[in-house]
Amino acid sequence: MYEIEFTPEAIEDLKSFRKFEQQIIISNIETQLKHEPTVETQNRFQMRPNDVAEWELRIGKYRVFYKVERDV
Repeated sequence: MYEIEFTPEAIEDLKSFRKFEQQIIISNIETQLKHEPTVETQNRFQMRPNDVAEWELRIGKYRVFYKVERDV
């Protein structure tokens, strides 16, 4: 099982959404990324190399960009 940590920037970004949107996003992050966050699915896939993130999670019209630290 993986531990999910939000960066200060991610927390600030979440504040721009309405409360019910925040709940949808956080709930999906916890559901879909706690176990096997590096397994590609229809809504979760590895991105091309870039400076933002390694992975993208699609939650309806929302996009979550994340990276996985395996050595921690």
